[in-house]
Amino acid sequence: MEKSLEAIAASAGVAIGPVCLWVGMETELNKTKITADGIEHEKQRYRDAVLACCQQVQQVVDAAGPEEAAIMEAHLAILEDPLLEQLVFERIEALENAEHAVYLAGEAVAEQFEATGDELTMERAADVRDEALRLREQLHGGPARPGLSVGEPCVILAKDLPPSFTAVMDREKVLGFATELGGRTSHTAIMARTMDIPAVVGVRGLMEAAEEGAVAIVDGGAGTVVLNPGAGTLATARVKRQALTRRKAQLARLRRLPAETKDGAVVELMANIGLERECGYALEQGAEGVGLFRTEYLYMQGGDFPSEERQFAAYRYAARQMAGHPVVVRTLDIGGDKALPYHSYPPEQNPALGLRAIRFCLQHPGIFKTQLRAILRASAFGELRIMVPMVVSLEELGATRELLAACMAELRAEGRDFNEQIMVGIMVETPASVVLAERLAQKADFFSIGTNDLAQYLLAADRGNEWVQPLYSHFHPAVVAGLRQVVQAGHAAGIRVTLCGEMAGDPRAVPLLLGLGLDKLSMNASTLPSVKQMVRALRGQDARALADEALAAATTAEVEALLDRFMRTHGPAEDETLA
Repeated sequence: MEKSLEAIAASAGVAIGPVCLWVGMETELNKTKITADGIEHEKQRYRDAVLACCQQVQQVVDAAGPEEAAIMEAHLAILEDPLLEQLVFERIEALENAEHAVYLAGEAVAEQFEATGDELTMERAADVRDEALRLREQLHGGPARPGLSVGEPCVILAKDLPPSFTAVMDREKVLGFATELGGRTSHTAIMARTMDIPAVVGVRGLMEAAEEGAVAIVDGGAGTVVLNPGAGTLATARVKRQALTRRKAQLARLRRLPAETKDGAVVELMANIGLERECGYALEQGAEGVGLFRTEYLYMQGGDFPSEERQFAAYRYAARQMAGHPVVVRTLDIGGDKALPYHSYPPEQNPALGLRAIRFCLQHPGIFKTQLRAILRASAFGELRIMVPMVVSLEELGATRELLAACMAELRAEGRDFNEQIMVGIMVETPASVVLAERLAQKADFFSIGTNDLAQYLLAADRGNEWVQPLYSHFHPAVVAGLRQVVQAGHAAGIRVTLCGEMAGDPRAVPLLLGLGLDKLSMNASTLPSVKQMVRALRGQDARALADEALAAATTAEVEALLDRFMRTHGPAEDETLA
Protein backbone atom coordinates (compact mmCIF):
# COMPACT_ATOMS: atom_id res chain seq x y z
CA MET A 1 0.00 0.00 0.00
CA GLU A 2 1.29 3.47 -0.91
CA LYS A 3 2.67 5.42 2.02
CA SER A 4 3.94 9.01 1.87
CA LEU A 5 6.32 10.43 4.50
CA GLU A 6 7.27 14.09 4.80
CA ALA A 7 10.50 15.43 6.28
CA ILE A 8 13.40 17.78 5.49
CA ALA A 9 14.34 18.53 1.87
CA ALA A 10 18.11 18.03 1.85
CA SER A 11 19.16 17.77 -1.80
CA ALA A 12 16.92 18.53 -4.79
CA GLY A 13 16.03 15.90 -7.36
CA VAL A 14 13.74 12.92 -7.79
CA ALA A 15 15.00 9.36 -7.35
CA ILE A 16 12.88 6.33 -8.23
CA GLY A 17 14.08 2.79 -7.60
CA PRO A 18 14.10 -0.33 -5.45
CA VAL A 19 14.83 0.11 -1.75
CA CYS A 20 18.15 -0.93 -0.30
CA LEU A 21 17.96 -0.88 3.50
CA TRP A 22 21.22 0.02 5.22
CA VAL A 23 21.35 -0.71 8.91
CA GLY A 24 24.94 0.37 9.43
CA MET A 25 27.50 -1.42 11.49
CA GLU A 26 28.70 -1.07 15.05
CA THR A 27 32.01 -2.52 16.02
CA GLU A 28 31.86 -4.68 19.13
CA LEU A 29 32.97 -2.50 21.96
CA ASN A 30 35.59 -4.96 23.24
CA LYS A 31 35.50 -3.30 26.64
CA THR A 32 38.27 -4.65 28.86
CA LYS A 33 40.39 -3.45 31.73
CA ILE A 34 44.16 -3.26 31.33
CA THR A 35 46.99 -3.23 33.81
CA ALA A 36 49.35 -0.35 34.45
CA ASP A 37 52.00 -2.19 32.44
CA GLY A 38 49.75 -2.02 29.37
CA ILE A 39 49.13 1.75 29.35
CA GLU A 40 51.90 2.65 26.90
CA HIS A 41 50.96 -0.27 24.64
CA GLU A 42 47.34 0.95 24.43
CA LYS A 43 48.45 4.50 23.77
CA GLN A 44 50.63 3.29 20.90
CA ARG A 45 47.73 1.23 19.52
CA TYR A 46 45.68 4.42 19.52
CA ARG A 47 48.44 6.40 17.74
CA ASP A 48 48.75 3.68 15.11
CA ALA A 49 44.97 3.64 14.59
CA VAL A 50 44.89 7.42 14.17
CA LEU A 51 47.64 7.24 11.55
CA ALA A 52 45.85 4.49 9.62
CA CYS A 53 42.50 6.31 9.77
CA CYS A 54 44.08 9.58 8.63
CA GLN A 55 45.49 7.77 5.61
CA GLN A 56 42.04 6.39 4.80
CA VAL A 57 40.40 9.80 5.03
CA GLN A 58 43.20 11.47 3.07
CA GLN A 59 42.55 9.07 0.19
CA VAL A 60 38.93 10.26 0.12
CA VAL A 61 40.05 13.91 0.28
CA ASP A 62 42.47 13.43 -2.63
CA ALA A 63 39.78 11.89 -4.82
CA ALA A 64 36.93 14.22 -3.82
CA GLY A 65 35.55 17.43 -5.23
CA PRO A 66 36.16 20.68 -3.38
CA GLU A 67 33.14 20.69 -1.06
CA GLU A 68 33.38 16.98 -0.27
CA ALA A 69 37.09 17.42 0.40
CA ALA A 70 36.37 20.29 2.79
CA ILE A 71 34.00 18.11 4.80
CA MET A 72 36.42 15.19 4.96
CA GLU A 73 39.25 17.52 5.93
CA ALA A 74 37.11 18.44 8.93
CA HIS A 75 37.07 14.72 9.73
CA LEU A 76 40.84 14.69 9.49
CA ALA A 77 40.92 17.52 12.02
CA ILE A 78 38.82 15.41 14.40
CA LEU A 79 41.23 12.48 14.13
CA GLU A 80 44.19 14.79 14.75
CA ASP A 81 42.48 16.77 17.51
CA PRO A 82 44.78 16.98 20.56
CA LEU A 83 41.73 17.29 22.83
CA LEU A 84 40.41 13.92 21.64
CA GLU A 85 43.84 12.35 22.16
CA GLN A 86 44.08 13.86 25.64
CA LEU A 87 40.69 12.45 26.62
CA VAL A 88 41.55 9.02 25.18
CA PHE A 89 44.85 8.94 27.06
CA GLU A 90 43.12 9.95 30.30
CA ARG A 91 40.77 6.98 29.90
CA ILE A 92 43.65 4.64 29.10
CA GLU A 93 45.49 5.86 32.19
CA ALA A 94 42.32 4.97 34.11
CA LEU A 95 43.03 1.42 32.83
CA GLU A 96 40.45 1.32 30.02
CA ASN A 97 41.56 -0.40 26.82
CA ALA A 98 41.96 1.77 23.70
CA GLU A 99 38.63 0.74 22.11
CA HIS A 100 36.59 1.68 25.16
CA ALA A 101 38.69 4.80 25.76
CA VAL A 102 37.92 6.00 22.22
CA TYR A 103 34.22 5.35 22.72
CA LEU A 104 34.09 7.28 26.00
CA ALA A 105 36.22 10.16 24.70
CA GLY A 106 34.20 10.41 21.47
CA GLU A 107 30.95 10.55 23.40
CA ALA A 108 32.34 13.23 25.72
CA VAL A 109 33.37 15.46 22.80
CA ALA A 110 30.12 14.82 20.89
CA GLU A 111 28.04 15.69 23.94
CA GLN A 112 29.93 18.98 24.29
CA PHE A 113 28.94 19.90 20.75
CA GLU A 114 25.31 18.87 21.34
CA ALA A 115 25.15 20.93 24.52
CA THR A 116 25.71 24.19 22.61
CA GLY A 117 22.15 24.15 21.26
CA ASP A 118 23.35 25.64 17.95
CA GLU A 119 22.25 23.59 14.94
CA LEU A 120 25.50 23.92 12.99
CA THR A 121 27.67 23.15 16.01
CA MET A 122 25.47 20.22 17.02
CA GLU A 123 25.98 18.64 13.59
CA ARG A 124 29.65 18.24 14.53
CA ALA A 125 28.63 15.62 17.09
CA ALA A 126 27.70 13.22 14.29
CA ASP A 127 31.12 13.76 12.68
CA VAL A 128 32.91 13.04 15.96
CA ARG A 129 30.95 9.82 16.48
CA ASP A 130 31.64 8.83 12.88
CA GLU A 131 35.40 9.12 13.34
CA ALA A 132 35.30 7.50 16.78
CA LEU A 133 33.60 4.52 15.15
CA ARG A 134 36.27 4.48 12.43
CA LEU A 135 38.98 4.40 15.10
CA ARG A 136 37.26 1.59 16.99
CA GLU A 137 36.95 -0.42 13.78
CA GLN A 138 40.64 0.06 13.14
CA LEU A 139 41.54 -0.93 16.71
CA HIS A 140 39.22 -3.93 16.45
CA GLY A 141 41.36 -5.25 13.61
CA GLY A 142 38.65 -5.14 10.96
CA PRO A 143 38.98 -3.62 7.49
CA ALA A 144 38.88 0.14 7.13
CA ARG A 145 35.16 0.38 6.71
CA PRO A 146 32.82 -0.83 4.04
CA GLY A 147 31.39 1.68 1.68
CA LEU A 148 27.80 1.60 0.58
CA SER A 149 28.30 -1.21 -1.90
CA VAL A 150 25.19 -2.05 -3.90
CA GLY A 151 24.77 -4.28 -6.90
CA GLU A 152 22.04 -2.56 -8.88
CA PRO A 153 20.84 1.07 -8.94
CA CYS A 154 18.69 1.65 -5.88
CA VAL A 155 17.41 4.09 -3.29
CA ILE A 156 19.21 3.87 0.07
CA LEU A 157 17.06 4.11 3.20
CA ALA A 158 18.86 4.25 6.54
CA LYS A 159 18.60 5.33 10.14
CA ASP A 160 21.56 7.60 9.46
CA LEU A 161 24.45 7.79 7.00
CA PRO A 162 27.84 9.01 8.24
CA PRO A 163 29.46 11.58 5.94
CA SER A 164 32.45 9.28 5.50
CA PHE A 165 30.14 6.65 3.98
CA THR A 166 28.33 9.19 1.83
CA ALA A 167 31.67 10.36 0.44
CA VAL A 168 32.37 6.96 -1.13
CA MET A 169 28.92 6.28 -2.52
CA ASP A 170 28.83 4.87 -6.05
CA ARG A 171 27.00 7.67 -7.82
CA GLU A 172 26.00 5.33 -10.64
CA LYS A 173 24.30 2.93 -8.24
CA VAL A 174 22.90 5.19 -5.50
CA LEU A 175 19.96 7.00 -7.11
CA GLY A 176 19.01 8.82 -3.91
CA PHE A 177 18.73 8.30 -0.19
CA ALA A 178 16.62 9.09 2.85
CA THR A 179 17.46 8.91 6.55
CA GLU A 180 15.55 9.05 9.80
CA LEU A 181 18.13 11.33 11.41
CA GLY A 182 19.94 14.48 10.30
CA GLY A 183 19.13 18.02 9.27
CA ARG A 184 19.60 20.19 6.22
CA THR A 185 22.92 21.53 7.54
CA SER A 186 24.37 18.11 8.40
CA HIS A 187 27.51 17.14 6.52
CA THR A 188 25.68 14.17 5.02
CA ALA A 189 23.07 16.54 3.55
CA ILE A 190 25.74 18.95 2.32
CA MET A 191 27.60 16.12 0.60
CA ALA A 192 24.39 14.92 -1.02
CA ARG A 193 23.90 18.39 -2.54
CA THR A 194 27.52 18.51 -3.66
CA MET A 195 27.26 15.06 -5.27
CA ASP A 196 23.88 15.99 -6.79
CA ILE A 197 22.13 13.00 -5.18
CA PRO A 198 18.44 13.50 -4.25
CA ALA A 199 18.09 13.22 -0.48
CA VAL A 200 15.56 13.64 2.31
CA VAL A 201 16.56 13.59 5.99
CA GLY A 202 14.75 13.54 9.32
CA VAL A 203 12.08 11.06 8.12
CA ARG A 204 10.33 9.77 11.23
CA GLY A 205 9.31 6.11 11.12
CA LEU A 206 11.18 5.50 7.86
CA MET A 207 12.89 2.23 8.72
CA GLU A 208 9.77 0.77 10.33
CA ALA A 209 7.72 1.46 7.21
CA ALA A 210 10.39 0.53 4.63
CA GLU A 211 10.72 -2.84 2.94
CA GLU A 212 13.81 -4.21 1.17
CA GLY A 213 13.34 -4.33 -2.61
CA ALA A 214 10.07 -2.36 -2.67
CA VAL A 215 9.87 0.69 -4.95
CA ALA A 216 10.43 4.10 -3.35
CA ILE A 217 10.39 7.70 -4.57
CA VAL A 218 12.69 10.20 -2.88
CA ASP A 219 11.82 13.79 -3.79
CA GLY A 220 14.68 15.85 -2.36
CA GLY A 221 13.12 19.15 -3.40
CA ALA A 222 9.72 18.55 -1.85
CA GLY A 223 11.11 16.67 1.17
CA THR A 224 8.97 13.56 0.65
CA VAL A 225 9.51 9.80 0.52
CA VAL A 226 6.82 7.64 -1.06
CA LEU A 227 6.96 3.90 -0.35
CA ASN A 228 5.17 1.41 -2.65
CA PRO A 229 3.84 4.19 -4.94
CA GLY A 230 0.82 3.52 -7.11
CA ALA A 231 0.88 3.83 -10.89
CA GLY A 232 -0.40 7.41 -10.89
CA THR A 233 2.15 8.58 -8.32
CA LEU A 234 4.96 6.90 -10.27
CA ALA A 235 3.90 8.57 -13.50
CA THR A 236 3.81 12.00 -11.85
CA ALA A 237 7.25 11.47 -10.31
CA ARG A 238 8.74 10.43 -13.65
CA VAL A 239 7.37 13.55 -15.34
CA LYS A 240 8.86 15.72 -12.60
CA ARG A 241 12.21 13.92 -12.86
CA GLN A 242 12.32 14.56 -16.61
CA ALA A 243 11.50 18.24 -16.09
CA LEU A 244 14.29 18.52 -13.52
CA THR A 245 16.77 16.92 -15.91
CA ARG A 246 15.88 19.47 -18.59
CA ARG A 247 16.16 22.28 -16.08
CA LYS A 248 19.60 21.21 -14.88
CA ALA A 249 20.84 21.15 -18.45
CA GLN A 250 19.46 24.63 -19.03
CA LEU A 251 21.01 26.02 -15.86
CA ALA A 252 24.38 24.45 -16.67
CA ARG A 253 24.48 26.51 -19.87
CA LEU A 254 24.00 29.71 -17.83
CA ARG A 255 27.01 29.24 -15.55
CA ARG A 256 29.48 31.11 -17.75
CA LEU A 257 27.04 33.81 -18.86
CA PRO A 258 26.86 37.18 -17.06
CA ALA A 259 24.19 37.88 -14.45
CA GLU A 260 22.67 40.68 -16.51
CA THR A 261 19.07 41.80 -16.80
CA LYS A 262 17.35 42.14 -20.16
CA ASP A 263 17.91 45.90 -20.07
CA GLY A 264 21.64 45.64 -19.33
CA ALA A 265 21.94 45.98 -15.54
CA VAL A 266 24.73 43.77 -14.19
CA VAL A 267 24.41 42.12 -10.78
CA GLU A 268 27.34 40.46 -9.01
CA LEU A 269 26.50 36.98 -7.78
CA MET A 270 28.80 35.63 -5.08
CA ALA A 271 29.02 32.54 -2.90
CA ASN A 272 28.78 31.94 0.83
CA ILE A 273 31.36 29.44 2.08
CA GLY A 274 32.33 27.90 5.41
CA LEU A 275 35.69 26.38 4.51
CA GLU A 276 38.38 27.47 2.07
CA ARG A 277 38.11 24.32 -0.05
CA GLU A 278 34.59 25.32 -1.09
CA CYS A 279 36.00 28.03 -3.38
CA GLY A 280 36.50 25.61 -6.26
CA TYR A 281 32.88 24.51 -6.22
CA ALA A 282 31.75 28.14 -6.03
CA LEU A 283 33.74 28.99 -9.15
CA GLU A 284 32.28 25.97 -10.95
CA GLN A 285 28.81 27.34 -10.24
CA GLY A 286 29.71 30.74 -11.68
CA ALA A 287 30.47 32.73 -8.52
CA GLU A 288 32.17 36.09 -9.04
CA GLY A 289 33.71 36.03 -5.60
CA VAL A 290 33.00 35.02 -2.01
CA GLY A 291 30.53 37.37 -0.38
CA LEU A 292 30.64 35.60 2.99
CA PHE A 293 33.43 33.43 4.38
CA ARG A 294 31.99 32.11 7.66
CA THR A 295 35.21 31.75 9.61
CA GLU A 296 33.61 30.13 12.67
CA TYR A 297 33.93 26.74 10.92
CA LEU A 298 37.71 27.05 11.26
CA TYR A 299 37.20 27.41 15.00
CA MET A 300 34.99 24.33 15.19
CA GLN A 301 37.48 21.91 13.64
CA GLY A 302 39.84 21.39 16.54
CA GLY A 303 40.05 21.36 20.29
CA ASP A 304 41.33 24.93 20.64
CA PHE A 305 41.31 28.30 18.91
CA PRO A 306 43.06 27.98 15.53
CA SER A 307 46.54 29.46 15.33
CA GLU A 308 47.46 32.44 13.19
CA GLU A 309 49.27 30.09 10.80
CA ARG A 310 46.25 27.81 10.38
CA GLN A 311 44.01 30.77 9.66
CA PHE A 312 46.56 32.42 7.39
CA ALA A 313 46.78 29.22 5.33
CA ALA A 314 42.98 29.06 4.98
CA TYR A 315 42.54 32.71 3.98
CA ARG A 316 45.51 32.61 1.60
CA TYR A 317 44.10 29.48 -0.05
CA ALA A 318 40.75 31.18 -0.60
CA ALA A 319 42.41 34.33 -1.96
CA ARG A 320 44.48 32.35 -4.44
CA GLN A 321 41.60 30.10 -5.50
CA MET A 322 39.35 33.04 -6.30
CA ALA A 323 42.10 34.48 -8.52
CA GLY A 324 41.45 38.20 -8.14
CA HIS A 325 37.76 37.94 -7.27
CA PRO A 326 36.89 39.46 -3.87
CA VAL A 327 36.75 37.25 -0.78
CA VAL A 328 34.81 38.84 2.08
CA VAL A 329 36.00 37.32 5.36
CA ARG A 330 33.52 37.67 8.20
CA THR A 331 35.34 37.97 11.50
CA LEU A 332 34.54 35.41 14.15
CA ASP A 333 30.79 35.15 14.75
CA ILE A 334 30.83 32.91 17.78
CA GLY A 335 29.36 33.00 21.26
CA GLY A 336 25.84 33.13 22.54
CA ASP A 337 23.94 30.47 20.60
CA LYS A 338 27.09 29.39 18.71
CA ALA A 339 29.36 28.29 21.51
CA LEU A 340 32.70 26.55 21.13
CA PRO A 341 32.96 23.38 23.23
CA TYR A 342 36.52 24.16 24.33
CA HIS A 343 35.76 27.67 25.63
CA SER A 344 33.78 28.49 28.75
CA TYR A 345 31.08 31.15 28.54
CA PRO A 346 29.21 33.05 31.21
CA PRO A 347 25.62 31.82 31.68
CA GLU A 348 23.21 33.90 29.61
CA GLN A 349 19.46 34.30 29.94
CA ASN A 350 19.07 35.10 26.24
CA PRO A 351 22.13 33.97 24.21
CA ALA A 352 20.84 35.43 20.93
CA LEU A 353 21.10 38.87 22.55
CA GLY A 354 24.26 38.10 24.44
CA LEU A 355 28.03 37.92 24.11
CA ARG A 356 28.53 36.96 20.48
CA ALA A 357 30.25 38.08 17.28
CA ILE A 358 31.99 41.48 17.53
CA ARG A 359 31.03 41.74 21.22
CA PHE A 360 32.92 38.51 21.96
CA CYS A 361 35.89 39.58 19.82
CA LEU A 362 36.29 42.97 21.47
CA GLN A 363 36.16 41.34 24.91
CA HIS A 364 38.88 38.91 23.78
CA PRO A 365 41.29 41.16 21.83
CA GLY A 366 44.02 38.52 21.79
CA ILE A 367 41.79 36.05 19.92
CA PHE A 368 40.58 38.85 17.64
CA LYS A 369 44.07 40.10 16.82
CA THR A 370 45.18 36.60 15.86
CA GLN A 371 42.43 36.50 13.26
CA LEU A 372 43.02 40.04 12.00
CA ARG A 373 46.76 39.38 11.58
CA ALA A 374 46.02 36.21 9.61
CA ILE A 375 43.58 38.03 7.30
CA LEU A 376 46.02 40.89 6.76
CA ARG A 377 48.88 38.56 5.89
CA ALA A 378 46.68 36.64 3.45
CA SER A 379 45.55 39.91 1.83
CA ALA A 380 48.95 40.03 0.07
CA PHE A 381 47.79 37.08 -2.05
CA GLY A 382 44.42 38.28 -3.32
CA GLU A 383 41.44 40.57 -2.91
CA LEU A 384 40.49 39.94 0.72
CA ARG A 385 38.06 42.15 2.60
CA ILE A 386 37.08 42.23 6.28
CA MET A 387 33.46 42.18 7.42
CA VAL A 388 32.41 42.75 11.04
CA PRO A 389 29.22 40.98 12.22
CA MET A 390 26.51 42.11 14.66
CA VAL A 391 27.52 45.78 14.73
CA VAL A 392 25.19 48.03 16.72
CA SER A 393 27.35 51.14 17.16
CA LEU A 394 30.01 53.35 15.64
CA GLU A 395 32.18 52.56 18.67
CA GLU A 396 32.37 48.87 17.72
CA LEU A 397 33.51 49.67 14.20
CA GLY A 398 35.99 52.21 15.55
CA ALA A 399 37.43 49.73 18.07
CA THR A 400 37.83 47.17 15.29
CA ARG A 401 39.73 49.65 13.14
CA GLU A 402 42.00 50.49 16.09
CA LEU A 403 42.89 46.82 16.60
CA LEU A 404 43.41 46.44 12.87
CA ALA A 405 45.77 49.43 12.86
CA ALA A 406 47.73 47.85 15.73
CA CYS A 407 48.01 44.60 13.77
CA MET A 408 49.22 46.51 10.72
CA ALA A 409 51.91 48.23 12.80
CA GLU A 410 53.11 44.86 14.12
CA LEU A 411 53.26 43.35 10.64
CA ARG A 412 55.18 46.33 9.28
CA ALA A 413 57.71 45.96 12.09
CA GLU A 414 58.04 42.26 11.22
CA GLY A 415 58.57 43.07 7.54
CA ARG A 416 55.46 41.17 6.40
CA ASP A 417 53.48 42.14 3.29
CA PHE A 418 49.77 42.97 3.44
CA ASN A 419 47.21 45.20 1.74
CA GLU A 420 47.46 48.60 3.43
CA GLN A 421 44.13 49.61 1.89
CA ILE A 422 42.15 46.52 2.85
CA MET A 423 38.41 47.25 2.88
CA VAL A 424 36.48 46.98 6.14
CA GLY A 425 32.72 46.63 6.02
CA ILE A 426 29.94 45.60 8.36
CA MET A 427 27.12 43.11 8.48
CA VAL A 428 23.83 44.97 8.76
CA GLU A 429 21.79 42.48 10.77
CA THR A 430 20.49 44.37 13.80
CA PRO A 431 17.75 47.01 14.11
CA ALA A 432 20.39 49.41 15.46
CA SER A 433 22.52 49.11 12.34
CA VAL A 434 19.48 49.82 10.17
CA VAL A 435 18.59 52.93 12.17
CA LEU A 436 22.23 54.10 12.15
CA ALA A 437 22.83 53.10 8.53
CA GLU A 438 23.51 56.67 7.34
CA ARG A 439 26.17 57.23 10.02
CA LEU A 440 27.71 53.78 9.71
CA ALA A 441 27.96 54.24 5.94
CA GLN A 442 30.32 57.17 6.56
CA LYS A 443 32.76 54.86 8.38
CA ALA A 444 32.33 51.52 6.58
CA ASP A 445 33.74 50.61 3.17
CA PHE A 446 30.74 48.43 2.32
CA PHE A 447 27.53 47.00 3.74
CA SER A 448 26.39 43.39 3.66
CA ILE A 449 22.88 42.70 4.89
CA GLY A 450 22.39 39.48 6.84
CA THR A 451 18.67 38.90 6.48
CA ASN A 452 18.60 35.71 8.59
CA ASP A 453 19.36 37.56 11.82
CA LEU A 454 17.94 40.90 10.71
CA ALA A 455 14.49 39.41 10.18
CA GLN A 456 14.53 37.64 13.54
CA TYR A 457 15.62 40.75 15.42
CA LEU A 458 13.27 43.13 13.61
CA LEU A 459 10.32 40.80 14.17
CA ALA A 460 11.35 39.57 17.64
CA ALA A 461 10.75 36.04 16.33
CA ASP A 462 13.33 33.30 16.87
CA ARG A 463 13.90 31.70 13.48
CA GLY A 464 14.49 28.34 15.17
CA ASN A 465 11.30 28.40 17.25
CA GLU A 466 8.51 26.41 15.63
CA TRP A 467 5.84 28.24 17.67
CA VAL A 468 6.63 31.60 16.10
CA GLN A 469 7.62 30.39 12.62
CA PRO A 470 4.53 32.03 11.02
CA LEU A 471 5.85 35.40 12.23
CA TYR A 472 9.34 34.92 10.79
CA SER A 473 9.51 35.97 7.15
CA HIS A 474 11.97 37.83 4.94
CA PHE A 475 8.94 39.30 3.21
CA HIS A 476 7.47 41.04 6.24
CA PRO A 477 6.87 44.72 5.39
CA ALA A 478 9.24 45.80 8.18
CA VAL A 479 12.07 43.74 6.65
CA VAL A 480 11.38 45.08 3.16
CA ALA A 481 11.38 48.66 4.46
CA GLY A 482 14.60 48.01 6.37
CA LEU A 483 16.31 46.74 3.23
CA ARG A 484 15.34 49.87 1.29
CA GLN A 485 16.60 52.13 4.12
CA VAL A 486 20.00 50.40 4.23
CA VAL A 487 20.44 50.45 0.45
CA GLN A 488 19.59 54.13 0.25
CA ALA A 489 21.98 54.99 3.08
CA GLY A 490 24.80 53.00 1.49
CA HIS A 491 24.34 54.49 -1.95
CA ALA A 492 24.10 58.02 -0.58
CA ALA A 493 27.53 57.48 0.99
CA GLY A 494 28.95 55.95 -2.19
CA ILE A 495 29.37 52.41 -0.90
CA ARG A 496 28.03 49.17 -2.36
CA VAL A 497 25.44 47.01 -0.62
CA THR A 498 25.34 43.21 -0.70
CA LEU A 499 22.74 40.83 0.68
CA CYS A 500 24.17 37.55 1.98
CA GLY A 501 21.32 35.88 3.88
CA GLU A 502 19.21 32.92 2.72
CA MET A 503 16.94 35.42 0.98
CA ALA A 504 19.65 36.00 -1.66
CA GLY A 505 19.38 32.39 -2.85
CA ASP A 506 15.59 32.47 -3.24
CA PRO A 507 14.78 33.10 -6.95
CA ARG A 508 11.35 34.44 -5.98
CA ALA A 509 13.01 37.16 -3.87
CA VAL A 510 15.48 38.23 -6.57
CA PRO A 511 13.18 40.67 -8.45
CA LEU A 512 12.34 42.40 -5.16
CA LEU A 513 16.01 42.64 -4.14
CA LEU A 514 17.10 44.07 -7.47
CA GLY A 515 14.18 46.48 -7.41
CA LEU A 516 15.27 47.68 -3.98
CA GLY A 517 18.69 48.47 -5.43
CA LEU A 518 20.97 45.71 -4.05
CA ASP A 519 24.32 45.71 -5.87
CA LYS A 520 25.38 42.15 -5.06
CA LEU A 521 23.79 38.92 -3.90
CA SER A 522 25.75 36.23 -2.05
CA MET A 523 24.34 32.74 -1.50
CA ASN A 524 24.97 29.02 -1.23
CA ALA A 525 26.90 28.14 -4.38
CA SER A 526 24.40 25.48 -5.45
CA THR A 527 21.67 28.13 -5.87
CA LEU A 528 23.74 30.44 -8.08
CA PRO A 529 22.53 29.07 -11.46
CA SER A 530 18.84 29.40 -10.48
CA VAL A 531 19.34 32.97 -9.27
CA LYS A 532 21.27 33.86 -12.41
CA GLN A 533 18.42 32.50 -14.52
CA MET A 534 16.02 34.76 -12.65
CA VAL A 535 18.25 37.82 -13.09
CA ARG A 536 18.54 37.23 -16.84
CA ALA A 537 14.74 36.98 -17.16
CA LEU A 538 14.16 40.41 -15.57
CA ARG A 539 13.91 44.00 -16.68
CA GLY A 540 15.11 46.55 -14.18
CA GLN A 541 12.06 48.77 -14.56
CA ASP A 542 9.74 45.85 -13.79
CA ALA A 543 11.77 44.96 -10.68
CA ARG A 544 11.66 48.56 -9.45
CA ALA A 545 7.90 48.71 -9.95
CA LEU A 546 7.55 45.50 -7.96
CA ALA A 547 9.66 46.93 -5.13
CA ASP A 548 7.50 50.05 -4.99
CA GLU A 549 4.38 47.91 -4.68
CA ALA A 550 5.99 45.74 -1.99
CA LEU A 551 6.99 48.81 0.03
CA ALA A 552 3.37 49.94 -0.03
CA ALA A 553 2.05 46.52 1.09
CA ALA A 554 0.64 46.28 4.61
CA THR A 555 1.13 42.56 5.30
CA THR A 556 3.52 39.71 4.59
CA ALA A 557 0.76 37.92 2.68
CA GLU A 558 0.36 40.93 0.36
CA VAL A 559 4.11 41.01 -0.37
CA GLU A 560 4.18 37.28 -1.12
CA ALA A 561 1.14 37.58 -3.37
CA LEU A 562 2.91 40.33 -5.32
CA LEU A 563 5.99 38.12 -5.74
CA ASP A 564 3.94 35.13 -6.87
CA ARG A 565 2.10 37.23 -9.44
CA PHE A 566 5.39 38.68 -10.68
CA MET A 567 6.86 35.19 -11.10
CA ARG A 568 3.89 34.12 -13.20
CA THR A 569 4.14 37.10 -15.51
CA HIS A 570 7.87 37.91 -15.59
CA GLY A 571 9.68 34.81 -14.35
CA PRO A 572 11.74 32.36 -16.44
CA ALA A 573 9.93 29.93 -18.70
CA GLU A 574 10.98 26.95 -16.60
CA ASP A 575 8.91 26.31 -13.48
CA GLU A 576 11.09 27.50 -10.58
CA THR A 577 9.17 25.34 -8.11
CA LEU A 578 10.74 22.22 -9.62
CA ALA A 579 14.18 23.13 -8.25
